[in-house]
Amino acid sequence: HWLTRQGGPLSDLALAEVDEIFRNRWRTLLSVDDMVESLVNRLESEELLDNTYLLYTSDHGYHLGEFGLPIDKRQPYEFDIRVPLIIRGPNIPANTTSKVPALMVDMHPTFLDIAG
Repeated sequence: HWLTRQGGPLSDLALAEVDEIFRNRWRTLLSVDDMVESLVNRLESEELLDNTYLLYTSDHGYHLGEFGLPIDKRQPYEFDIRVPLIIRGPNIPANTTSKVPALMVDMHPTFLDIAG
């Protein structure tokens, strides 16, 4: 494939940079977890949790070493167009997973459907 022929293995310096960026992303995600926990606890204490939808999504992110690319976000592959989508709320069964892909174009109609 043309993409895999473009670079080759990452240099030690590029690997170190990619590793640091990856670690920092995990650190940031931990703070998001803390904020979500605080929000859920507050909604629960106010007795609003059972009537509230919580939605989590993100962008596509960057490649971090895939295909020998240190940091990139411009490739036409499935994992570049899919995004995470987690929804919790009334009439959403707990602990279920859908195999249907979530795409950014799905967000607006999904939110409108939930809003009624």
